[in-house]
Amino acid sequence: MLAAVAVPLAYFLRFGYGFGYSDQDEFLPWLRARLEPGLLSEDWFVASQQSGFNVRTGFVWLLEAPSHLLGIENAVLLLYAGAMLALVLAVYHLARVLGAGEMGAIVASLAAVALLPRWTLGGNAAASSMLVPSLVAWSMGLWAVVNALRKQPGRAGLLVGLAAWIQILVAAQVGAIVLFALLVAGPTTRKQAARFALPALGLALPVAVLLALSGTGLPSDSFAILARIRAPHHYLPSAFPASDYLQLAALTAAGLWALSRTRLKRSASLNRLVGALLAGVLVAVTVGLIAWKTDSAFFLSLQPFKATVLGQILLVCTTCALLPSTRLPGWTWTGALVAVVAAWAMIAAGFTVGGRPDIRQAPAAAAAAWVAERTLPRDRVAIPPSVTGFRYSSGRAIVINFKAYPFTADGTGEWLQRLTDWAPGALDGAGNSNWRATASTLLPALDAGYESLTPDSLAALCVRYEVQIVVRRTPLAPHPGFQMAARDGEFLIYTRNTA
Repeated sequence: MLAAVAVPLAYFLRFGYGFGYSDQDEFLPWLRARLEPGLLSEDWFVASQQSGFNVRTGFVWLLEAPSHLLGIENAVLLLYAGAMLALVLAVYHLARVLGAGEMGAIVASLAAVALLPRWTLGGNAAASSMLVPSLVAWSMGLWAVVNALRKQPGRAGLLVGLAAWIQILVAAQVGAIVLFALLVAGPTTRKQAARFALPALGLALPVAVLLALSGTGLPSDSFAILARIRAPHHYLPSAFPASDYLQLAALTAAGLWALSRTRLKRSASLNRLVGALLAGVLVAVTVGLIAWKTDSAFFLSLQPFKATVLGQILLVCTTCALLPSTRLPGWTWTGALVAVVAAWAMIAAGFTVGGRPDIRQAPAAAAAAWVAERTLPRDRVAIPPSVTGFRYSSGRAIVINFKAYPFTADGTGEWLQRLTDWAPGALDGAGNSNWRATASTLLPALDAGYESLTPDSLAALCVRYEVQIVVRRTPLAPHPGFQMAARDGEFLIYTRNTA
């Protein structure tokens, strides 16, 4: 009980909570369009999502019914809270299975979720400061691992199969590693492999087939755009910070040492299974490194370094199994629980300390609200490419932004063409093998390219893309085609003169 309320509190105080922007650009606008028919009907990105089954379809289905009843923001918050709770409890029970006492399991859940969440490769973590599909999928995947270690392979397979409808890459990696571990850990666990694989594959294969039939998935030339421009921090080891390698190496050394020191707390078969799980993570990382060196788009597209999330959590749990299992007096637990619940109550009442917890909204929320109130639903808007959340908040079609990425070959080409048109110069050299992009350099370059458009160039693009509203950070030189309509915070809003 203490872990269930204390760890989310620690995470919330450290990382805060966000809604309506960033990674949510990939599903919230489409969800809103499904709830409000006709809205965003002019938006190319939402139209691409509505054209068939895609990687976010299952997640949007999951949110649709509660959003009808509670509203989108409340439904998202409810699912986020449930997923975080499930994630914390999964880590807690995983630590207990691996031999940690009650205090050790609490420390493990705190360390894995709130203190060391990104001691992984590829910018991956199980927890997130906003609702994203991977958070829900990891909460299910970790419970699958717990059930596999508890000799309940059927339940584990069911959870992996269901997770595939939410985030297929997380489910595929957890499923593959668990199946690998069951097959190699010994004759006893080998008998459980079929009981795991049948429900997992039975539920996951339809997702894979639907995605394949809908055209989701990228050929090598399109994947190169995703891996080298949109998200190199997820795919390319050359883009991972050196600190990520050092942190994971330190955690690996500590975890393996602790695993050997605590082996007597577990049965021999359980030790073999845990070792096989860690070996599965190592295999995934090795595959990723080989795929990177050989430029294998297929294996890199599976994001093999995401497996280090499972490795990080297993290593934290084995390390915390070293902690003594001393039983604390009952009043200690009660006092700690009361203190944590009181802290949650103060937060609910609006109490903050030093700006914590940080509750964030879309960076251009005021400008989006103006556009929503003063423009027609069919109007199209141009915004700086780095801005997120505008499509959802305004309910208007956006010509392009960097974050919302379509995972199809046609969509990738359209995304790149729009970025190239609206942010000239920012992607020069992107076709060269030595070209490197990072969010800290590329996003400012995209915005600078957008702001550098001359009024004549901007007017021509507005005609080509049928744009009626232009949002900028810098003023336009006087031009008969544009009229400044409002200024909200750092953003200037221009309307086109079409008469």
